[in-house]
Amino acid sequence: MKDFKAQEVAALEHASEQARQDGKTKMAEQYANMAIWHKNAKKMHYQHFIKLIMLRNLITLCFRQVVGVSILLERLGEDTAHANLLNIEFKIDRDFVRGREPELYWKELLRTAFINSSDGVPLLDEWEQTGHPFLTKYRQAEGPGLDFADVFKDHCSFYDSHDAFEVQMADITAIIINRFRNRGAAERPYRELWRVYPKSNKPIQLMLNPAARQLP
Repeated sequence: MKDFKAQEVAALEHASEQARQDGKTKMAEQYANMAIWHKNAKKMHYQHFIKLIMLRNLITLCFRQVVGVSILLERLGEDTAHANLLNIEFKIDRDFVRGREPELYWKELLRTAFINSSDGVPLLDEWEQTGHPFLTKYRQAEGPGLDFADVFKDHCSFYDSHDAFEVQMADITAIIINRFRNRGAAERPYRELWRVYPKSNKPIQLMLNPAARQLP
């Protein structure tokens, strides 16, 4: 983890220098501060770093699933599916992310990880002909493609459990899994979690590629 963390710090420092050369002073300063934040052994120790990596992967996966499921529901005639696509929002457990700057850093890292992901967002070819509002809302100002900066900057926030029922549901789910896996308790609610949703028989693995750059 020390090596991977050092790699990410180096990538942030590189991004800062690149932004500075491009005349983007504010962006350069932000990346430089993010690198310092990463180096901080107290604020970003290895457990927090693992959470950061997992959260980036999960948000990217969830974003695409949200769009895909909404498309499916829209095709099936669900009235609210159209609104879902135009009101995508992420609510994340605040955990150790406290303060304005850490929130800004996390949002930028989530946005960058999403951009660098190899998988695309599912879309329908017919949307171009019909002028679907999803394309209109997220169309890049210049050039082809979509820009989801609005989602990560303005509709991605961190909450304490008691301030958002969605986060509270995630907390309860995590507690059930933790108690079953680590203490052999809460067996009935644990089994109930998988009554509707399929459970993978494989252990969850986090694969880190030492040759891959985490940031541009």
